[in-house]
Amino acid sequence: MAKRLHPFSRAAKLHEGLQFLSLGGATGDGSFTVGRLGGFFNGGMEAVKEAGFDGICFDIELTQGGEELVNEFEKVYEACHAEGLLVMITTSHSAPYAASSNHAKQLFVDSWVKSKNIDIFSPQLYTSGYEANADFGQTPCSPQDGIFDSKCSWERLAPMKALWVPSLKDITHYQPTKEYFAKAGIKTHGFVQWADSGGGSAHEQ
Repeated sequence: MAKRLHPFSRAAKLHEGLQFLSLGGATGDGSFTVGRLGGFFNGGMEAVKEAGFDGICFDIELTQGGEELVNEFEKVYEACHAEGLLVMITTSHSAPYAASSNHAKQLFVDSWVKSKNIDIFSPQLYTSGYEANADFGQTPCSPQDGIFDSKCSWERLAPMKALWVPSLKDITHYQPTKEYFAKAGIKTHGFVQWADSGGGSAHEQ
């Protein structure tokens, strides 16, 4: 009997490029806790590989926990690499908008900068997905923060070892985004498109 190919595997040839399993998001079901991350050490990554995915995209917007959660995430990233899986982080602008505390937001940012196990960083430069232009506002991370003078700033994130591949509404937002980040000393390597393109969602420019 022929082996059934998972539709998101490259071998199935239904999609182009690398395929990532996305976990998390902006709803309650997507909230990350230490307990939920435990599944990665109990057969979770084997299932992802068997399904044919090249990596995991952690959509970190809602979190419950501080330093212990940040440290557990880093263990998961390292374990993904040990299994041959790529690691992608996407977040609400410059930090998780609904982390358990402002301190936790800053801990996440600092951990991403230090990590050697994150391959792609994809800040979401939209809120509704219907913006006329890319939204470069930053996630407030202290009571004194505004969206353009946040402690969780692009400059603070700039030293990341990961490739920057911003998440945008569509291709029309990419060139201004590329130019904006270049002024901050950040090189972009394509983008992820929010709008349905009728095909693959990641693009290289």
